[in-house]
Amino acid sequence: MHGRDFYNPYGVSLETAVGSNTVSRLAVSGRVAEIMFESLSIGRIPTFVYRRTASEVMDSEIRVAVSSINFLSVYEKFISCRQNILPIAISDIQDQVLYFEYKSKKPDQRIAGFFNRIKQYLQAVGGGNVLVGSEIPALEQETSRTWFNKRFESLRSLLTQAGINTKSIKKRHRLPLAGSKKSVRIHLFGPEALRTYYYRAKETRLSKQNKRRLTKLASYHKDYFNFGKLIINSHTDSSGSRSANKQVSDKRAFEIKNYLRDRGVDSDRIVIRSYGETKPRFSNRSRSGKAKNSRVVIDFIM
Repeated sequence: MHGRDFYNPYGVSLETAVGSNTVSRLAVSGRVAEIMFESLSIGRIPTFVYRRTASEVMDSEIRVAVSSINFLSVYEKFISCRQNILPIAISDIQDQVLYFEYKSKKPDQRIAGFFNRIKQYLQAVGGGNVLVGSEIPALEQETSRTWFNKRFESLRSLLTQAGINTKSIKKRHRLPLAGSKKSVRIHLFGPEALRTYYYRAKETRLSKQNKRRLTKLASYHKDYFNFGKLIINSHTDSSGSRSANKQVSDKRAFEIKNYLRDRGVDSDRIVIRSYGETKPRFSNRSRSGKAKNSRVVIDFIM
């Protein structure tokens, strides 16, 4: 590729044209494209040169020149458009999930620089909001909501330290599925709502709801907690004999372990502790107490 008054060789490639399996085109990219644009902008004529071997045809060289006529006005529009491109795409920061350890207010440390990217984006679009919500709102319990509020306050402090206006940081227990390009959605994920699983008396099979929760738990373990252990503590109420209740307790624990294993959790990271009826949390004299004692509780140990 060269101009009228100088010659410098630059590599070009031959590519298949879009929408065609037979038509080819010459393509330049990167620094070569920039040099070509600069040459056209000052009136030079970049020329593609293809040299054939002597055995192919008599003419050993083919030249294709690119005219610079009317190029400058179009090129100036291109430069103006490129200058208006946002430094960060919304897709790079939208719907980020921040993971937390059990009963911790500190988010995953692997998100270093994420808050600065949000700040850059909001500055580029001329302001906007950061919407913070729970990743598992449908599964929340009172304890989970308490931890969500604590984590939101901690996150708001970090965002403010990064230079984001605190008034633009808004708490949403349920985030919208879509919204304005000026709204950045952040999801908080802590395992508190995934810790306890209740059963009907003598029931060992997982309910559909508990399967959904365990699926979330498996994802949490794979994405963030894969170096930690899951301790499955299985309990029953006092209905029936101790030996029968121990068997029910065992079956519940192994059912959960197998379900998590089938969803990618390493079996070596799962520990089973089956107690049967020996460790009630509430009195077994009432129906409500028995319902609360018939449970599996999962501990998260680093």
